[in-house]
Amino acid sequence: MSKWQGRAGVAVLGLLTVFRASAVDYTWQGGEGLFADPAKWSPEGVPAAGDRAKFSTAADGRVLLSESVANNEMQVVQTSGNTLTLDLGGNTYTLTNRFYFDGSKASSYVVVSNGFLTAPTNICEMKVNAGVAPARLTFGDGAAVTLDRLTYWRSAVDVLPGATLTVNNQCQVNDGQANGVTELNVLGGAVVCNNHLWVPNNGQVNATSILNIASGSLVAKNYFSIGDKNGPLSVGILNLSGGYLETWGQVWLGNSGGARGIANISGGRWNSRHQFEVGHREFCSAWLNMSGGEIEITSANRNFAVANAGGTPACVTGTVDITGGSITVTNVGGNFLIGYASNSLGRCVIGGDAYIHARSFKLGSTSFASGECLMTGGVVRSIDTVAIGDASTGQGRMWLTGGALTNLTSTYVGNNGGSSGELTIAGGSWWTSNSFAVGQNANSTGRVSMTGGSLYALYHNIGNSAGATGDFVLSNATLTAGLDLTVGVSGTGTLLIANGTVPVGQVFSVGKNLRASGRVTMTGGTLKGTNNMRIGDWGGVGSLDLLGGSVMTGAGGNSSIGNGNGSTGRVTVAGGSLVCNLSLYVGNNGVNTLGRLEIADGAVVVSNQLVLGNNAYSYGEAEVTGGTLWVGDDIRMGVQS
Repeated sequence: MSKWQGRAGVAVLGLLTVFRASAVDYTWQGGEGLFADPAKWSPEGVPAAGDRAKFSTAADGRVLLSESVANNEMQVVQTSGNTLTLDLGGNTYTLTNRFYFDGSKASSYVVVSNGFLTAPTNICEMKVNAGVAPARLTFGDGAAVTLDRLTYWRSAVDVLPGATLTVNNQCQVNDGQANGVTELNVLGGAVVCNNHLWVPNNGQVNATSILNIASGSLVAKNYFSIGDKNGPLSVGILNLSGGYLETWGQVWLGNSGGARGIANISGGRWNSRHQFEVGHREFCSAWLNMSGGEIEITSANRNFAVANAGGTPACVTGTVDITGGSITVTNVGGNFLIGYASNSLGRCVIGGDAYIHARSFKLGSTSFASGECLMTGGVVRSIDTVAIGDASTGQGRMWLTGGALTNLTSTYVGNNGGSSGELTIAGGSWWTSNSFAVGQNANSTGRVSMTGGSLYALYHNIGNSAGATGDFVLSNATLTAGLDLTVGVSGTGTLLIANGTVPVGQVFSVGKNLRASGRVTMTGGTLKGTNNMRIGDWGGVGSLDLLGGSVMTGAGGNSSIGNGNGSTGRVTVAGGSLVCNLSLYVGNNGVNTLGRLEIADGAVVVSNQLVLGNNAYSYGEAEVTGGTLWVGDDIRMGVQS
């Protein structure tokens, strides 16, 4: 029994002796040489599995692998700004633990090329402390590098043409450190991050982290965060000037906690498979500056959101400034959203030859969110809805001074209940294939001011629903309705025409339906319809004050002042001219219909009949105190047979 125990004890001691012998720190003695040359190491020998290989850059050095090698760690020590070149010679260098730079001595330049480097179970670290010049790690031509994790601060990693870098866990460009600058530079080759990419990760005060992509490609398969949490005044910067960037997870520019995120895009292509957010969570700020290149959101139900938040309070500010290149969000269910979180502010500036192609384009699209957009040039093309002030209590403001906006369905200025929208057009063109509504749904408010440019829609509805309010001011511009222009559809609408041109393809209505109230005031300009005019229509209240300019109706139908049950219409002409190319009915149809025509100055011309009170239940009157009334046929008063 004791003999057996003694042998066991000898065996255990032997194993311990072998383990200690294998765990040796070897230090490269500098200069150029073969990794397998025992004379180049201290102590003399060759680092094997379980050993640590240390490299000093006190002087330039070049190490060549003549066969595949496995070590426990590779460590860069005693640095002084010189270059270590690790030429793998087509072989594999495996690190079972990690590849790292000594944190207190990290001003070296290390180049890895021509072979396979793998640290599959731990991390690659560059930890540079204050007062030490930053380190630079370069993966050069022919380097195929696979790491479990890449984390570093106050240092730079370069990926050159012909190199590939795969990180299976998180890639952290600055890991929770204050101050200093940290960079990841993709200058060619390919980078694949199979997990999160943080620039920085858990950023601290005044930390600046930069991701530069000039050529080659980078694919991030989980969260992509530029400007991460917890660091007041920490900054994450993406510079995309060429190459290809693909992100599978959510894109966060400005993640949270007071961090700032900046993306500068002058070239290349960015394919985002998930939500793209310029300003993600509470207290952050984010900017996207784009002068070229392209961004495309390719997956269904993913938005491009400016100022989006998942926290409370939000207090997020996001800004997109695009003067060139393109942003495309045409996937099913995807939208371009400016102001997409409560208490957030989203801003957008569009100019130059920029191009935005989106399913929907919306400002202030969440309760208590605010969205603003200035368009001085470029093109915005929307397949679905354009909404300025979209959600309840959301606010939207847009200024168009140049460029062209094309909307293939409907535009709403003040969309849902409680929303408010404001649109100012001073130049450029706005084209909507269906309806353009100012004050769309109940309790929404919309206002449009045109001092230049052109606006076209098939239907113009000002004050569209009961409880909605819409106001439109036109001066020295062109407002075109392909079919109808209605001021006060079922809500309250006003239209002031100080100058400019208003062509109407069919009917011009003011106060159209029950509980509607509409008012049009003209001091100049021209309003011309190819069909008829209806002031107070089927239960609505409408008025036209003509102080200057001209209103002309076409030969497509008779015009009415007060038309249908319970409607009230009034037209006051104190300047300018009103021309009706068929008959004009004052008090027409229905029960309790009231119509009044007042002429104090200017001219009223009726080609056919002027009819006052068209049936037993309608009332019409005309009062002429000045100006001219010219009727081509006769004036009829009272019940008509």
